[in-house]
Amino acid sequence: MSLAKNAEDDLRDSMTVFYSALRISGVWPNRTKSSLSSVILNTCIIFTSYFMQLATLVPSVLYAFAKEKNARRRIKLLTPQINNLCQLIKYTILFRRMKEFREMMEDIRTSWLNATEENRRIFRRNAKIGSKVVIGIAITMYSGGLSYRIFTPFLSGKVVLPNNVTIRMLSCPGYFVFIDGQVTPNYEIIYVLQIFGGFFTYSAQCATMGVYAMLCLHMCSLMRTLTNKMKELSDQSDMSESAVQEKIADIVEHRTKIKRYSLDLKQLRTN
Repeated sequence: MSLAKNAEDDLRDSMTVFYSALRISGVWPNRTKSSLSSVILNTCIIFTSYFMQLATLVPSVLYAFAKEKNARRRIKLLTPQINNLCQLIKYTILFRRMKEFREMMEDIRTSWLNATEENRRIFRRNAKIGSKVVIGIAITMYSGGLSYRIFTPFLSGKVVLPNNVTIRMLSCPGYFVFIDGQVTPNYEIIYVLQIFGGFFTYSAQCATMGVYAMLCLHMCSLMRTLTNKMKELSDQSDMSESAVQEKIADIVEHRTKIKRYSLDLKQLRTN
């Protein structure tokens, strides 16, 4: 019981960063029998994430095609939105593959619970690497991206047109078909929406990269444990034939598990 509890504690500690990154975006897979409140909360997070991202993406794309006539500037405006669209697509793929993702998370949990102390050290080491990667991505995206969205309108100042019309700048210029984005309080609402849109876009990016980092590094851990099993077999020359056959069977079973995990990981990445 204590060994299982230690394994659970190690798993929980190693997944803290991944859990935080995925939970913010609603990507962390709920249990098959989740409470109603948990399902409602997750649905609200997902809806808010999509709404905030699209609230920035759609007006910016409309502005680039409907308002901007200069081709060079149009490309410059579309470049960050193409990246945002790619993140949104990755985010959507994760939801479409949520069942497979949940099964892979259960495989990871099983591997941790059944691992020896030496193998758990390998799992912990690789999980720590993944956590540092996710933290680095999060710091870069949130500090750089949110700073840009918050301070750009203030640093750019205002533009006064020849007809004495004042244009207040936004970090993501947008074409708002049914409203005037320059009048108060429309401008302030759009400004806040773009900040939150950036927050959810960067959260989705951290979530998707965190998922693939976590799964790929667990694959590395499984490969390392397979190498250790093979090395252990080759180093012990005084084993009985039955013990050798047992270890070979264990190696074959472990390799089959890795192959299945690899196929599941490949399936998760396709839409």
